[in-house]
Amino acid sequence: MENQITTKALIDIIASERGNFFDKEYADVLIQNINKNNGYQDGQFQTYGKFTMTAKAGAKALKAAMNKIGQKAWDAAVKKVEKNFGTSLVVFHWKSMNQVINVLSNSSTTITDALAGYLTKHGFNQI
Repeated sequence: MENQITTKALIDIIASERGNFFDKEYADVLIQNINKNNGYQDGQFQTYGKFTMTAKAGAKALKAAMNKIGQKAWDAAVKKVEKNFGTSLVVFHWKSMNQVINVLSNSSTTITDALAGYLTKHGFNQI
């Protein structure tokens, strides 16, 4: 499929930004999880797993991950992904992600449904 980031590219981005992570060991955790196919399949992200996470639990996990990564490394990684795709992904910038986390924290649906609603509300097409 076009415009999908491979696990190798994702690992390369995480490894290249490791020095900017607040918790540098968390980069290794992310890479290990990717290598174990934990949450990924066939080189692409899964939108849900065996047990669908609620939006609140997903928001809590995402916020914890972002805090371990830090804004500098997060934004630098997003810029590399944007360069790879040749398009701006403003919704994934630090400020936008924190807005998404707030939406998820106040949602009682699945993380997939909450994100789809947020993205549709902010101009992305619903499939």
